[in-house]
Order: sequence, then C-alpha cells, then structure tokens
Amino acid sequence: MNYGHCFGHAIESSTNFAVPHGQAVVLGMILANLVAKSRGVLSAEVEEFLREKVLNPIVKIDLSCITFDSQKIIEAMGHDKKNTGSDLALIAMKSDYEFFRTVDLTREEALEALKTFEKLRK
Repeated sequence: MNYGHCFGHAIESSTNFAVPHGQAVVLGMILANLVAKSRGVLSAEVEEFLREKVLNPIVKIDLSCITFDSQKIIEAMGHDKKNTGSDLALIAMKSDYEFFRTVDLTREEALEALKTFEKLRK
C-alpha cells in the first residue's frame, strides 16, 4: 500500500538521499499519522503510541544533522506517481489500524504536518 512512501520518497530526494530509503519511509509514516490525526481519523493516543513506541525507535540516523526543507519536500511530493489531481496522494492509517488512500491532501496540510514534525523532533 506504500504507507509512508509519499512523504518518504520526498524526504529522500529533497535531502539528496542523506536520509536513506527505509529511514525516510519511517519518517513518512510519522508524517502520514500526523495528517490522519489532524483530519480526525487517527486518535491522538494511537498517533503518539505509534510515534513514540513503534516508529521513533526504528529511526537510527541522527536527524539533528539533517535540514528538512518543507517546500522542497512538498514540491517533491507533487511528483509522486500516485497523484491524480492538483492535490497530493497519501496512504494513511485510521485509529482501527485500517489503511486508506486519499488524493486530496492539500499542500497546506502537508506543510502543517511537517511543521509539527519539526517541533516533535527538537
């Protein structure tokens, strides 16, 4: 289903592959969960559990050394082959751990998720 890949591939390319594929996908999962939480389909409790107990422990690279340019990430997401219109595609998760695909992720929503992610990683 490519959960985490929409943001993940964009992170890889926008950092000139300083973030390797697997690590970028994990970060993409965190970001997809933040979008799902902001849309009200993933509870804050499940999002926090997944981020803190499942996903963060998998991240083995030092993120403090990497600059994330939100605009470059969003631009790269615009080139994702899963996009069908002017908005962005995203695979995300609901509170019952069911995955879903959306094709109406706005660039503003993606930017908000990236801003939240930046606050969480500091």
